[in-house]
Amino acid sequence: MAYLEGGYYKNGKLRREIYIEWAKEQAKILAEAGMTRAALRRFYAQIKGLQPLMKDEKAFEENKHKLYPIIPLANYATNKKEGKVPIVFKNFIERNIELALENRDNFIAFVEHFQSIVAYFKEADQKDSRSKNQKAMNKKTFHK
Repeated sequence: MAYLEGGYYKNGKLRREIYIEWAKEQAKILAEAGMTRAALRRFYAQIKGLQPLMKDEKAFEENKHKLYPIIPLANYATNKKEGKVPIVFKNFIERNIELALENRDNFIAFVEHFQSIVAYFKEADQKDSRSKNQKAMNKKTFHK
């Protein structure tokens, strides 16, 4: 099944994939693309920080506009010279916020999904770093 195909829910329940398979896959993609842990956590904190404002459907409707600025912020971060936020992250944010804006349940599911990605990111980032370090070591020639 393709990423987010069918949304966050299946038969009225949160999909396992948002916590495990899709979260691991997205963490790996972001790590391999060069996303930094600090940048990922910064965006997650912005989204998680909105959760108390979305206590029910009425409050969600009154406050969902606060999700809109995150899309241009992701775009800006992607285009910065330092390059710590890859284009795949901007695509991730755009797609997930599109779903999150539909209703409060989707917003909460997005927060849960993003939290899972952050949790798996350290593992994915370490695997990517080990792989890069191993490749660098293989390229070195040692002299006695």
